[in-house]
Amino acid sequence: MSVVKKSIATIKAYTLWLLNLRIVRSINRSDFWIDAASFETV
Repeated sequence: MSVVKKSIATIKAYTLWLLNLRIVRSINRSDFWIDAASFETV
């Protein structure tokens, strides 16, 4: 059981890491800031 629990924890951590990476990438994209600025002016 401990091996299964460890693998599940690893998968959860990896999924969280991927999610963080995707969020950071989308924030760092310049067109994200351009979209936000144009949205605020409208």
